[in-house]
Amino acid sequence: MSNLDRRIAAHARQLQALELRLAGVTYEQIATQLGYASRSGAHRAVESALKQTLREPAEALRELSAQRLDRATTALWRRVQDGDAHAIDVLLRIEARRARLLGLDAPASLEQSACESVVRLIRLEPGPAAQMPDGNGDQEARTDA
Repeated sequence: MSNLDRRIAAHARQLQALELRLAGVTYEQIATQLGYASRSGAHRAVESALKQTLREPAEALRELSAQRLDRATTALWRRVQDGDAHAIDVLLRIEARRARLLGLDAPASLEQSACESVVRLIRLEPGPAAQMPDGNGDQEARTDA
């Protein structure tokens, strides 16, 4: 077995350990089931899998979640077409989750949102340039022609 094959096998076993731990299996049981020498070996495997999982780019995680939502939609689709009210409700929740996940309901960009807010403020309020103090410290309304 090559070094690469050993690393792949070790990584797969670490992921199995993480899945078992997430399912509530104790470290001792994980060690026994997956062949780790001790409880601490199973613990290190779970920690390693967690670290690698956390390093996964957010975009890749979003893509994975979107694919899962696609599979759930596909599984429901026939029932939705048949008019099943519960399936339609579930589909709407899936679509709401997809919109949050992919930012479909958010402004196109923060910059665009900020510019739109500034335009709204300018239209509603005259702003500080509309009134400027004269030489005596009094406020005098000025208008631009």
